[in-house]
Amino acid sequence: MKAYLFGVTPVEEAFLKEWQDQHPDDEISYTHSPLTADNLELAKGFEAVSTQQAEPLTASDLKLLAAGGVKHLALRKVGADNIDLEAAAKYGITVANVPAYSPRAIAENGLTGAMYLCASGVTTTGRCGGETSPGQRN
Repeated sequence: MKAYLFGVTPVEEAFLKEWQDQHPDDEISYTHSPLTADNLELAKGFEAVSTQQAEPLTASDLKLLAAGGVKHLALRKVGADNIDLEAAAKYGITVANVPAYSPRAIAENGLTGAMYLCASGVTTTGRCGGETSPGQRN
């Protein structure tokens, strides 16, 4: 297997090196940069791409990835709302999420966001039909 990873963090880098040592027949290359139209040519000749980003991958991005030989796109994040899934199917790219995310970690992240909103004093009653404007501080 040949895979190219975009947006690799220092923590992931250590695991990638360990995995590569255990699987010398597979080729893994990576960059710390997210996948963009400017660097997607790095994946040319690789059958799989993995990314962890919120930036969208458009139909034109996916067309170029497919033209370069990419057949699989593994997302190291929850959700695929930033991927043009119809275009991926059209160009023969299978899209998958990495299944190793903890439901507890996701819940903690949501709770942390809610606590931040409460602590910052931002009200959202305007969105719910109240008199206060969205984003207005108490």
